[in-house]
Amino acid sequence: KINQKAVTVTADNKEKVYDNNPSTDPELTAQIVGTITGETVQYEITRVAGQAVGNYAISVTGDADQGNYIVSFVNGTFKITKAGADQLGLSAQPYNEAQDGEAHSITAAANVEGATLYYTTTAPASEDDLETGRNWSTTAPTWTDVTAAQTVYVKAEHHDYETAYASATVTITKKAITANATDTAPYDGTPKTLTITANDASGVVSGETLTLTGATITGTDKGVYEDV
Repeated sequence: KINQKAVTVTADNKEKVYDNNPSTDPELTAQIVGTITGETVQYEITRVAGQAVGNYAISVTGDADQGNYIVSFVNGTFKITKAGADQLGLSAQPYNEAQDGEAHSITAAANVEGATLYYTTTAPASEDDLETGRNWSTTAPTWTDVTAAQTVYVKAEHHDYETAYASATVTITKKAITANATDTAPYDGTPKTLTITANDASGVVSGETLTLTGATITGTDKGVYEDV
């Protein structure tokens, strides 16, 4: 009696970096152990469909009874790893303008659809530790009043990419205001004391007030007197 020889077909594990492109999948292969030199067994090899980051089962199937061989099959794993953070295209632009009564922050964006942006004003612990002790929010911090440079840190997260980090500053400077103040008195040959009161202050932000202090100027002759 000649018994069937045991053969094992084992799927090779495969891996690639996320690119959302099925055509870049590596070829699925398997190792056959137990056949006589020059002979083989028949099998099919497939994997669970999907292009998102994760593990997908590789299945090897076929007939167990193949003539001179009794065949067993061992499945494998197809792994898709995260793409690099640089591919998220995260950018952060600073804000540096005069106060205008509105709230302002940095402008940040990622060029990959589905990426979520998070913000914090807490500096990283070190170049190698960008997360410890930092509270992130999907709402960017804002400033309205005059503000020295404030650093806003931003990160972009996406299931299929490594986390990307960036930062930019918010600076709000004082707004320039032009205040015109005049008073007049008729000439009659005697000294006059003119009290200057504010009657125009262009550029004041809506809802805010500007306090101007008048000046007293003494003059005798007809003419224009300026408070310097």
